[in-house]
Amino acid sequence: MEELRALRDTLAGLRTALVAEEVGQAERIAALPRESQGSARNLVHYVALRQHDLRKVQLGLWRRGLSSLGRTEGHVLDALSLVIDRLDDALGVPHEPRAIAPSWDDAEHLLHARTRALLGAQPPHRHVSIMVTAPSAAEVDDAWMERLLDAGTDVLRVNAAHEREPEWLHVVATARRVSERRGRPIRIELDLPGPKLRTIALTEGPRVVRWRPERDELGRVVKPHVVSIAPRSAAAGADLPMPDALFAKLEAGHRLVFDDTR
Repeated sequence: MEELRALRDTLAGLRTALVAEEVGQAERIAALPRESQGSARNLVHYVALRQHDLRKVQLGLWRRGLSSLGRTEGHVLDALSLVIDRLDDALGVPHEPRAIAPSWDDAEHLLHARTRALLGAQPPHRHVSIMVTAPSAAEVDDAWMERLLDAGTDVLRVNAAHEREPEWLHVVATARRVSERRGRPIRIELDLPGPKLRTIALTEGPRVVRWRPERDELGRVVKPHVVSIAPRSAAAGADLPMPDALFAKLEAGHRLVFDDTR
């Protein structure tokens, strides 16, 4: 019973942390349209939940046949509260009042409504929509679009990370023209690119090299690897090419020391 109570207290502490994060984000949530605020609160709960290592808690829940909180993305706080309620039932204590949060039913309704808003109505003969990413504009013509529609495409994705506005407009205009001619509606999704971060070419510097000793079939070392060195100007096949000037200074008795980076 003590172990059960400790598990319950851990989950209650987790719920408190999620609610506290929501309070901290209250101003930003309130600035959103009312119909989006429930989803925004749930997003705050989800991000806060993922900051915690749940593995030990999940093992404790699995052992008792309870949800491990692994599929709670759409209704995080509600799912957490339901698990706490089941633990309260086992402990014989009353349920605590719940914070306002999207429920499982709310999450399902929102998911389907927003899927329809984004991808259109569900196709008549299947549960999923087919999205195809457009190739380069040079490959897109009426015949290509006809084949796409014949194959059942519902959504055409234009990746704005490639090409520019004239090419995007060509793809969209072709899709609209052919779909109207066929009487077959198709959605256009424009995937906006994020910032393209680039770095300069890095200057050559220290790097890890890999030399392996000879091993038998059981992985035991049977022969060490002998590292060969040579001046860089004539280093064909050498393990360690060295600057010519440095190589010229080498004398018998010098020691070369390596760091094992493992």
